[in-house]
Parts: sequence; structure tokens; C-alpha cells
Amino acid sequence: MAEVGQERAMQFFVLRVASNKEDNVREKLVRKVKIEGLEQKVGRILVPTERVRSMKAGVRKESDRKLYPGYVFIELELDKNGMIPEDVWFMIKETEGSATSLVPMASRLR
Repeated sequence: MAEVGQERAMQFFVLRVASNKEDNVREKLVRKVKIEGLEQKVGRILVPTERVRSMKAGVRKESDRKLYPGYVFIELELDKNGMIPEDVWFMIKETEGSATSLVPMASRLR
């Protein structure tokens, strides 16, 4: 854990999930983080969306469209060895609908 006055950097990871299950998996992860008391190790859990406007049969409709279907972004604090803490890894791995593929964002951008 970080000492008082010293913040440790969190890193985003990409979690592969089933398509159209992103919001469901996100809600489950947020709930599990609170139940297991992992708020210090897990930051934001995001499903990036954009607001889209369309016209259909003369009716204007606004909806949210996922920017990256099939992916959830999770901000995690790594341990002193640069690894994902075991309790966090197992919490993510055991969440229904999530895959076991958790990739750091930096490696996905190269």
C-alpha cells in the first residue's frame, strides 16, 4: 500500500469480454471491488462510449455507441515488483463474463 503523502501510479489494462456484455461485466467488477475492499488497488473501470444522433423515419434518436466493443478498461495499481496483485487478478479472473486476457495499455499502443 502507498504511504501517506506518497502516491503510486496506476496503469490502465485492457480486459477482453464478450460483446454486448461490457456494461454488465463493468458493474460486476465495481461491485466486487467494493465487496472485497480493493479500492486502493483498483481505480477506474471504464467502457468508453460516445453519444450518437440519428434520424429514423423522421424521428431524431440519441444513443450511446461503444468505442471499443468487447473491451473494458481497468486502472490497476501494480505491486512493488511491477505485477498485478494476486487478489486483484483472481477477482478479475473469477468475474462472470470476463476473459483471462488482461493486457497493459502501453503494449497495445506500440
